[in-house]
Amino acid sequence: GKTLETMSARAGADVPDNNDLPEVVQFFNDTPLADTAVTQTVLTKFQQTTRIIERMCAICGKFLDNLVSNMGATGNAKYHISSYLKQFFNDEVKNQRTIDPTKAYKALGKFYHTKMTIVIDKLKSPKAKAEKRALMYDGLKYLEDHEKEFKAMLALYKKIQENKQRVIDELDRVENLGAIKFFVKTKNGYEVTNPEGYVLHLDGDMIKLVNRLEFSYNNFTVEKDWK
Repeated sequence: GKTLETMSARAGADVPDNNDLPEVVQFFNDTPLADTAVTQTVLTKFQQTTRIIERMCAICGKFLDNLVSNMGATGNAKYHISSYLKQFFNDEVKNQRTIDPTKAYKALGKFYHTKMTIVIDKLKSPKAKAEKRALMYDGLKYLEDHEKEFKAMLALYKKIQENKQRVIDELDRVENLGAIKFFVKTKNGYEVTNPEGYVLHLDGDMIKLVNRLEFSYNNFTVEKDWK
């Protein structure tokens, strides 16, 4: 059998100044930036949102573990509604919809029903159709039975997005003080855009912040014509 290895990234790659590796590109920006600081208003909003995040975690923390335990890529688990969450969130990004817990809860049920109907319609055997339809009904009942937890999870997702975006906005503001510009190719030519995201690191540990509603949307929707 194959062994599944966990990959991780850490800051501090040792790249020599005079390397001859074509795969390695070093970019140095020594543009001086003016001192900047986060305003108290932004900090206050960040702290308020953090308290909401903590409250939502208390409500749906155990439920998130339950969702993960039901997810899967094989067998009946691949048809559980929890296994469609990533697709659902990506679809919301593609359609440039921000998360509203009540609306998103209803949209998730509709999204899951639509996807499962496609799966069922492709089946030839009446028995297989009945089995998958039963799984779909189980998934919809699971959604109905856990309405409070699902809405708390969606609120948690929204609030984490908000705080993440506050950090990105502040970093964009600092980045825009420099001379580097970023562009996205559209049908109308190249348009100025913010950076893809940022990697923050401390003592070798890293976290990547990506603007989902801008970069991920562009990544999902721009024409892929590279070679």
